[in-house]
Amino acid sequence: MSELRTIVRGNFKFTWEIKEFLEHIEKNSFDLETLPFNVKYSDITTWYAELVPGHINNDCKVSLVFNRLSDDDEFDNIFVNLKIAIENENGDILFQTDAFRKVTKDDCQIFFEDVIGSTNYLKTLPCFGNLFLHFSLDTLVLRSDASCFNFSPAVQNLSMDLKNLYTNEALREATIYVGNTLFFVHLFVLHARWPNFSEYLSKYPNLVSENDLQAVFKINFEILILAALTLNAGYTLHENQYRKEIREVIEIFTPDMFDSVLYYMYTGYDRVIEEDRKPNFIRLCRLFGFTRLVYKYNETPIKSTCLTQAPLNHYTFYWSQEDGLNWENIDFEPFVQILKSSHKWNSIMLEMQFTIEDNDFVINVRYLEAKDPASLSCTVILKDGDGFENQRFHYYNQFSRRGVIWPVRVGMTKEDIPFKSFRIDFTLHYCYKSKIAKNVYSLNAEDTPKSPALHHYRCDFWELFASKRMFDTVLIAEGKVFYAHKFILCARSAQFHKQLQEKLRRPHQIVHMVHGIKYHMLERMLEYIYTGEVDEDKIDNKEDFLEAATRYNLRHLLK
Repeated sequence: MSELRTIVRGNFKFTWEIKEFLEHIEKNSFDLETLPFNVKYSDITTWYAELVPGHINNDCKVSLVFNRLSDDDEFDNIFVNLKIAIENENGDILFQTDAFRKVTKDDCQIFFEDVIGSTNYLKTLPCFGNLFLHFSLDTLVLRSDASCFNFSPAVQNLSMDLKNLYTNEALREATIYVGNTLFFVHLFVLHARWPNFSEYLSKYPNLVSENDLQAVFKINFEILILAALTLNAGYTLHENQYRKEIREVIEIFTPDMFDSVLYYMYTGYDRVIEEDRKPNFIRLCRLFGFTRLVYKYNETPIKSTCLTQAPLNHYTFYWSQEDGLNWENIDFEPFVQILKSSHKWNSIMLEMQFTIEDNDFVINVRYLEAKDPASLSCTVILKDGDGFENQRFHYYNQFSRRGVIWPVRVGMTKEDIPFKSFRIDFTLHYCYKSKIAKNVYSLNAEDTPKSPALHHYRCDFWELFASKRMFDTVLIAEGKVFYAHKFILCARSAQFHKQLQEKLRRPHQIVHMVHGIKYHMLERMLEYIYTGEVDEDKIDNKEDFLEAATRYNLRHLLK
């Protein structure tokens, strides 16, 4: 029987409301963009969506482009399924469509052509100005791919060992009551994976006390909440002054939520949180400083609403045959025209250079502002000798940065200029504003989250070891001293567990001599114990290292 290939699915739903859609699309001044958004499955990939209009045969068709922004997203394949429904102001669905794409890691853009296939068709329907575009984006990856992306096999083994430590009754260190549920935890995990825990303990030494009944230490849940509240407030108050806030946190910080937090701390994986429980869970993660979990659970807004605005300024340039003759007399020397517009929110300044390039009449448009680039529509209309319009050219551009030149070809050669008239219409306008909201949380361009990859899991434990924070064990080899944490040694090495077993219940620090192993071999072993990986280039003698790994039963490393 073939192996069942399960998938991991993520979904993002959003709605764009487009004001006076047909009016803007007719003027070719349509420009709509939204903030980057994240779709979550096993980890996060970040996307940016935009609509792109195109004029073909006196009709306009609108395509949708998804730009993939995640630099650290290395999935070989992502499957994307997009469903689109277009609705008018009365709630009538005008038409629906869906499309499926396979995206490789080399793809940076996905085109969904003609999501609005014809604006002429829309004119025949009951459209009253505003349109609502409803999008439902499904992303799917194979679970095996997601697993390999999140953790290398070595880090997966680290995660598995610490998960076993969490449930190992023989290696219990500290207790904490949440509600009526007793949890057993290990202080080195809290210090490594809980960014604020060390600071809580430094300000409230009575947060952790000795408890000789079931474990060495006892963590006071109410003091833990008090420490979080005072750290967020920026100053210390007495417990009685926070009594009401502590009760409110206790009411929503249920045992199953705490279990989800502990599971994340020990394994690096996050559990599924039901939608109705997410607001409280995110609130708790904010309070206790679990920024990464906030990113993970707060990155999928329910709706993105994009509102259009009317064009900002309109400019018209008329070119007569006399103008062409005068230009010919000065041998078509380039000349510059500056456009400047003011608005209550912004000012826009453009430089237009009229010049001849490769015998063609070209207007080079350059954006002069330092920020907030403008969007620009340009229409060139040529006339025959009798003044009848017989040619029309459309141009559109959104300036991405200052100083970029946008060439507009007028449609005439150098020889045509003295004999033709034309009109140039420039329309300057802003990008349409967008707003993304999820429940009561508001996101903007500055705080739209980009979750770090899960390699932080191994980095957290390595930082704890390298910083010598809250160590409880001193290892000595060849006179060299290493500061470590007894329970991670026991979780990762059966031999360390055997050697330290009698000392585990001692409340004071352990000093342990490591015999028969050179200090640089022990250093590499500790690198593996804390991170799941080891730099082979730093191993002088691999045979000696494998012998040491065998003696200390580092089973995953030996594999």
